[in-house]
Amino acid sequence: MVAGLGIGGAAFALAAKDTVANLFGAIVIFVDRPFQVGDWVEIGSTEGTVEEIGLRVTQIRTFLNSVITIPNAQLTTTPINNWSRMRKRRIKMTVGVTYGATPEQILEGKAAIERLIASDERFDQSFFLVNFHEFGASSLDYFIYCFTVTTDWKEHMQIREEFLLGIMREFRKIGLEFAFPSQSVYVEKLPDPPNAPKAMARSVPL
Repeated sequence: MVAGLGIGGAAFALAAKDTVANLFGAIVIFVDRPFQVGDWVEIGSTEGTVEEIGLRVTQIRTFLNSVITIPNAQLTTTPINNWSRMRKRRIKMTVGVTYGATPEQILEGKAAIERLIASDERFDQSFFLVNFHEFGASSLDYFIYCFTVTTDWKEHMQIREEFLLGIMREFRKIGLEFAFPSQSVYVEKLPDPPNAPKAMARSVPL
């Protein structure tokens, strides 16, 4: 009986420890406010929208529409990425053109992309990069790095689409062509077809 009480007491102590840890986690969340209900967060391998913050657990509605429950104690030791608190949203891409482009066309293309960004107030004007980046395996590559002012995903995707279409139009005016992976094969000598007639030996009189 004493042994049973000891085991029961240990189990109760462990449960109480977890409860206290979760309550402490809830206090940390309410004080530090790393997120609030409605925020889009990424916690470890879990990503979704905060649906409820309780005294013991926090519930996340994933983009698959399932609900994941995370003990608050775990939230005090796990890095939390709060996507809803982005001040701006990034566009980072590489655009490749064919090796037939001239240096002058490359510079014209760079200037055209810069104009598209600089003339659109929906892009953050404090910092952006457009550079001829490298000689790729099948292309001459531009590196583009900029930010949209809006953090709304739908608006961001619309701006990105219009930006890409703008690049296509400008490149067409300049005469630049987009590259795609390709290989060139050089053959020094083709083998004779298997059924080709052999050259007749020339007889030389003795």
